[in-house]
Amino acid sequence: LKKLNIKSLLGFPISINNEAYGYIGFDNINNISKWEEDDFEIFKTSSEIIGNALKRKWAEETLKGSHQLLAGVISSLTEVIYLVDNHFNVVWANNAAKQLFGSLISGQKCYRIFAHRGKPCSECLTVETFMDGKIHEKEKTFTDLNGKKINYWCTSSVAGFNIEGERELAVLILRDITENKKIEKSLIESENSLRSLNISLIKKVEERTKELQMSEEMYKKILNDLDVGFYKGEFKGKLLMHNSALNGILELDASVSLVGSQSTRFFSDLNVQKRYYDE
Repeated sequence: LKKLNIKSLLGFPISINNEAYGYIGFDNINNISKWEEDDFEIFKTSSEIIGNALKRKWAEETLKGSHQLLAGVISSLTEVIYLVDNHFNVVWANNAAKQLFGSLISGQKCYRIFAHRGKPCSECLTVETFMDGKIHEKEKTFTDLNGKKINYWCTSSVAGFNIEGERELAVLILRDITENKKIEKSLIESENSLRSLNISLIKKVEERTKELQMSEEMYKKILNDLDVGFYKGEFKGKLLMHNSALNGILELDASVSLVGSQSTRFFSDLNVQKRYYDE
């Protein structure tokens, strides 16, 4: 202070959020001042004003940086995102929306831009959101600038209120599900084809089974009409089938079935064997 020829100095800290970031000083190079109580209050108020101003400036810069970051993130998303007011005006749209539906969509009616209609849609998600404040979702098809139809899964929710607390803005997010719809359609077609094929195979199996049953019944009838005895069985095992003539040889009633019986039970008797071969 001597080198600077300062005779008298009064300093106050500049604080932001209870942390000191510097100080403000008042000096006198002519003579030693007698600082009054009122001077202290004035200088203290000055330091507080400067601290508050710096705090607001830093907060504004931080908020501005956050808004720029948020805008950059939203603009880089591939989903179509836009804001609509309660008069169906598009007030903001991200890059994806502008690329697909036009760079000048802000300020235009949403139903004209996305649905190519002259009046609001009959099942408008925005209207439902403004009415109850809830999130609403629905599948919709829109046409882009090139006339291409795109299937979207649309989500609508409240994005802002006016000073009276009324819902004023809605944000809509459109997720492209066109490829998913194609895959779903392909799966349904494949399932229908398999179902048709299965029905056709079942029908053919039933027809073939019926044919075999008819053939078997005809075969049995032919064998049963034979005058000679006939049987079919396992080697030294059970009888699998026989005709009525065999019942006669074995001196059994024609209604008696020998299927499942041991063949040795009947043909071990020499007299039976003789009758079988003689007849």
